[in-house]
Amino acid sequence: MAGDPSIRIGDDDREDTIGVLRQAYAEGRLDLAEFEERVQRVEGATFGHELVTLTADLPKVGEATSPTPTASAKGSAFRKEYSIFIAAPIICTAIWAMTDFGGTFWPMWVWFGCGAVILMGVLSRD
Repeated sequence: MAGDPSIRIGDDDREDTIGVLRQAYAEGRLDLAEFEERVQRVEGATFGHELVTLTADLPKVGEATSPTPTASAKGSAFRKEYSIFIAAPIICTAIWAMTDFGGTFWPMWVWFGCGAVILMGVLSRD
């Protein structure tokens, strides 16, 4: 998008700016009223500096706005991602304990399957 006040903008410049506004709205950076107001101003813009002022307080599309996840954040994501693979064998073991405690430990197959999925996930992580 052109920022030179003497350069007239085109439809592509307007669409690029609206794309930045859409992304900001989707991320919760703009509420609906502000998004709509800015889109109207984009549609009425004639020169590049008008578009620049409408997005100056927003990150560009694809621009990183948060730091790289820390090890604890990665661990939290891992726990959330694989929690079902931990919960299923625990539930099956509880059912076995309440119904057939002295019989064959059939939940071992659930433990084995879920453990294999978790192990593959751990080994494939960066």
